[in-house]
Amino acid sequence: MKVVFVGRRNFMNHCFANWLAERHEVCAYFQADMNRYTRSYKRAWLRKRIKRYGLIRALDEALFQVYRNRFKVQKDSGLMREFFQTHFGSESLNPPPGVPYYEFPNLNSQEAVKTLETIKPDLVFAVCISQYLRKPYMEIPRLGTALYHEGLTPEYRGLHTAFWANYNGEPQQIGYTLLQINEKIDDGPPLAQGLGNIEPDLTNMWGYAGHKALVDGLPAVEQALAQLKAGQKPQVVRETGPARTYSYAGISDELRRRWRQRKKRMV
Repeated sequence: MKVVFVGRRNFMNHCFANWLAERHEVCAYFQADMNRYTRSYKRAWLRKRIKRYGLIRALDEALFQVYRNRFKVQKDSGLMREFFQTHFGSESLNPPPGVPYYEFPNLNSQEAVKTLETIKPDLVFAVCISQYLRKPYMEIPRLGTALYHEGLTPEYRGLHTAFWANYNGEPQQIGYTLLQINEKIDDGPPLAQGLGNIEPDLTNMWGYAGHKALVDGLPAVEQALAQLKAGQKPQVVRETGPARTYSYAGISDELRRRWRQRKKRMV
C-alpha cells in the first residue's frame, strides 16, 4: 500500500514512520507543525488564546507550559527516548532512509495539496498533529486519511489527553485510536482502538504515557491497515462513554489534579 506519512520531525515519529515503512511503501514524509516551537508562533498562539478565552485563562495555560518545561519535560523526554530506542532500535530514531521529505508550513497549502495529488497515495497516515487536515486529505488518497490519535475517542478527543485522563482520576483510560478523519476534530470512525499498558507510577508522565499507548496499539493498527489494503472496512465494537473534547491544560488544572490525587490518597 502506497502511504504518505504526516507527522512532526522528532524521534518518536521517525520510529512510527520506520515501522510503517517495514510494512507498506512510505512514498513521502510531510512534516507537520513546522513553526510550532518558534517564538513568533508562541506569540501568535498567546494572542489567539487571549482573544478566544480571555487574558486570565490564556495566562493560566501559558503558566502550565512553563511549569511543564521546568519540571516535567526532561524526565518525560528521557523516558520516551529510552523506551522508543529499546522498542524500535536506535536506527529507527532517524528518518526512514530513502523516503522523500517535504516541509510545508501549511499542510493545507496549494503546494502541499498539489504534491499530494502528484503522489496519489492509497492512504495518508498522520500521527499526533495539531493542524487540521482539510477536504483534499479526505478525497485525494484512495482510502482517505487515518489519524493515529493519542487517546480514546469519543471520550478523549483533542489535546493533552493523557493529562486529562489523570485529571479525571482515570489514568487507566490512557489509550489510542486510529480513526478515519472527517470534517470534525477527532470525530471520524475508529479503525483500531484500545488502552495502553502504562506502568501505574508513570501515568503522570503525560508525554511518555500517551506515546507508550500509541506503541502498545501498533499490532491493532497493523491489523487495521491490512484490512484496508484488502478492501475491508475495519470496525471497532466498544461501549463508549460520553464524548468530550479537551484543549490546553492550565496551571490551575494541574493544581486541582494534584489536590484531587492527594485527597484520594488520604481516604
